[in-house]
Amino acid sequence: MGYFIADDKLENLRKYKYSGVDKSILSKYVLNPFWTWFVTLWPTWIAPNTITALGLCLVVFNLSTLFYYDPQYLTERDGATGPPKWVYFTWGLGLFWYQAFDAIDGKQARRTGMAGPLGQMFDHGCDSLNTTFECILSCRALNAGRSWWTVAAEIAAIANFYLSTWEEFHTGTLYLGIFNGPVEGIIMLVVMYTITGIYGTSSGMSRSCRSRGADV
Repeated sequence: MGYFIADDKLENLRKYKYSGVDKSILSKYVLNPFWTWFVTLWPTWIAPNTITALGLCLVVFNLSTLFYYDPQYLTERDGATGPPKWVYFTWGLGLFWYQAFDAIDGKQARRTGMAGPLGQMFDHGCDSLNTTFECILSCRALNAGRSWWTVAAEIAAIANFYLSTWEEFHTGTLYLGIFNGPVEGIIMLVVMYTITGIYGTSSGMSRSCRSRGADV
């Protein structure tokens, strides 16, 4: 156990209590009432971590469709056929439900008396994977492909996640502002996937990447 957590820090696991602040108006008035209702549909014998894992499975499925239809991540501007339009709709749906599952796992933990630090660690671990995967998917939907735009998006997203976690580590509270990634950011991606599903990949992004010589 000391390999991951120092022996002198194990006592802190027993003292840990989650503290979070969410200033999002969208979350407060629209999404949270839905999540509060949604969690009541789950039997109390289902573990919170199971809900978290199921949500991540949706994102992994989305990623697998990308690997199937565009394994080289070339995008249309490089001559690739690309995923059919319906795939982008599944990406949007998968991400929307991932957000919902991620929001209710903590509620389920409190319902069942299973709230604890290990569940929080598992939740954050899945969130970090989703952050990476969604950058890959969203940059494909924007037709960025193998470009420095994709690299920059990954760095920005991961840095934001890391800094938020770092802040939580030092303050003891996870703070989400009026406009934040886990709420508005995800909804923006869902809308973007839907638009791509209707109109196809963003030719504007493709031209921008090409004109700037952004290929990796």
